[in-house]
Amino acid sequence: MRKFLKKISLYGFVLVFGFYLGAYLLSIYVSSRDFDNSNTKNSVNIFPKKESYDFAFMGISHARIYSRGSNYKILQNLLDSSILNLAKGGGKCGLNDQVFYLKYYIDKDVHITNVILVLSPTLFLSSHLDSATNTFNDEPLDFDFYMKYLTYEAPNKYKRLFNFAKSKYNTKTWIALKPISDSRKTKIIDSIDHLKLKKMFKLYYPNGFDGINQNEKTLMRLKSLCDQNKINLKIIIPPALFGEWPGHDLLTNTLLKNRFVEKVDFYDFSNMIMEKKYYYDEHHLNSDGIEYFFKNISEKINN
Repeated sequence: MRKFLKKISLYGFVLVFGFYLGAYLLSIYVSSRDFDNSNTKNSVNIFPKKESYDFAFMGISHARIYSRGSNYKILQNLLDSSILNLAKGGGKCGLNDQVFYLKYYIDKDVHITNVILVLSPTLFLSSHLDSATNTFNDEPLDFDFYMKYLTYEAPNKYKRLFNFAKSKYNTKTWIALKPISDSRKTKIIDSIDHLKLKKMFKLYYPNGFDGINQNEKTLMRLKSLCDQNKINLKIIIPPALFGEWPGHDLLTNTLLKNRFVEKVDFYDFSNMIMEKKYYYDEHHLNSDGIEYFFKNISEKINN
């Protein structure tokens, strides 16, 4: 019986080892392609890193679009700065994991001068993003990254880490992954579809405003992490064609209540850009919109 159990244990070990080794080798294979921070939709661990950055952007898709394609060069030129974009779109990443990414880079001795948290109301007010099971599916399996997250406090952690490794075997979303086009995003929205908006708000807030308490604590951890590493933390609420999101007042009142806005540079740009020509949908700026936006705010965030 003991001999049988030993064989089973050895067989299990070989299977697990082979599973992770295969995922690791497939990660190396895909990562060898010419990726950088502008030609990936989400991944922040797939391209060569610098030793220091003037700005690191954090958030969801409203921040990720700042660096997609030609937008990366637009920002670098307008801010005259080196930029690292940690944001992840696609409903994959919550605020808790964004803090993990920042900490991971800091632990790698990457020096960051300024962090700009693009605090979309959906990121702050909702909790479901922190439990997404596909958060790391577009990341190469790096064992240091994996082990650091294994010791990090996060919901649904073990299932997410398993999916992280399993996703490397996906022929469509990982093995075939290639750099995306660096062309400008020129699409312009025709009009606001209010029925679509209603459905979208329901999708973005599946459980109502259930993330306030946990994300308030996460913000405090982010501020503490920045203070410990002498990083300037700046928070912006991004613009939307329809102006303020549902729950906007809840977000701003929460920041005012705990006097958080007095501890950081805080800017509410919700209603700043209300012209259709600057958006490709109801709440994402196209390349002209990003250029217009940062031309108007670069002086503020550079101070």
